[in-house]
Amino acid sequence: MAFLEDYFIEPFSATYEYNIVNTLTYALLAFGGLFLLYKLLIKKKIAIDQKLAYMIIPYLLFAAIVRAYVDNSLIQKTFFSVSPGLYLLTTAIFIAGVILNKPKFTGIVAVLYLPIKYGLPQFQNFKYLIFILSVVFVAIWLSIKLAKKLRQKWFNNKLTILAFSGQLFDAINTSFILHLFGGFEKHVLPRFIIEKTGTPFSFIPLKIAILLPILYYLNKSKEKEFSKLILIAAFALGFAQGLRNLINVLLI
Repeated sequence: MAFLEDYFIEPFSATYEYNIVNTLTYALLAFGGLFLLYKLLIKKKIAIDQKLAYMIIPYLLFAAIVRAYVDNSLIQKTFFSVSPGLYLLTTAIFIAGVILNKPKFTGIVAVLYLPIKYGLPQFQNFKYLIFILSVVFVAIWLSIKLAKKLRQKWFNNKLTILAFSGQLFDAINTSFILHLFGGFEKHVLPRFIIEKTGTPFSFIPLKIAILLPILYYLNKSKEKEFSKLILIAAFALGFAQGLRNLINVLLI
């Protein structure tokens, strides 16, 4: 019981919510859940491709908005309004949509529910929005051009580019937010690197260094369909986290 208290229960209310134990545990559980989701998609004959990635965007918006609302005290912090519970809730809504054969409709309803229930706050900092989207767009464009110049054909895969783009969006956006607005990184590894280097921009090369070998391996894997789902999951995690941080800045 002391173990659960130290590594899972107390961190829930702490400034730094994540430690190495709960991070690894959540990652393993997420991988297991992803495998079960994979089986469901195969059973329902839903293609695992870029259309599926676009289909889940409303769900990612839902998760990002809920977390941002929690950060701004518009929604009470509970297990299901922050990760990992929020991801469980979002996945459950998506699964319900798949089972009902209406995943697009369910996602849109989930997003619309939030402003109807809790109201739409006043947004600002639109200059930062334009700035960060421009930086991310240029960074992704240059990455694609560089990959082509280096003849890295595996990087031309649409899901690979989506996964890379989602994660790069998170890294760049988080780095600039920490630099311009302050705050701190909650996740273990990036927090450690940022503290050691003294700059939040170290998060960008760290993420790229970890991400590229994973993307390369997934493209070479023989388990093509499951690898494609992992690529979509990588896009989802990066995009949702980056969007949550962006919404927080727009609400400052």
